[in-house]
Amino acid sequence: MSPMEGYTDVVVHGTPDSFGVWHNDKWVYIDQRSLANYLKNHPEYKGGQVRLISCSTGANPNGIAQQLSNKLGVNVLAPSDTLYIYPNGTIVIGPNPYNNTGTWEQFTPGKH
Repeated sequence: MSPMEGYTDVVVHGTPDSFGVWHNDKWVYIDQRSLANYLKNHPEYKGGQVRLISCSTGANPNGIAQQLSNKLGVNVLAPSDTLYIYPNGTIVIGPNPYNNTGTWEQFTPGKH
């Protein structure tokens, strides 16, 4: 998978309504506020558009990707279904690694 010009890739587990991180030997689900605060305090994020490399975070039009877009005030690109990345960089968005039926969804700040 190659970086997308104009976007910062954020790789984190996800659902349509939350992000999942491994913390203290267990999965912890966080909201858009926690991820936005992390990004704002992370030196590699200089602001600007975000591409979520995060399963199903673009499945809900009012879900976590839209909420992150609103919180950061930037466009967010997120997959509509489970995201599979092959060793050669090929990306599949769909219900399994063989059916590329999903899409990248664009979220813009200000929508609810």
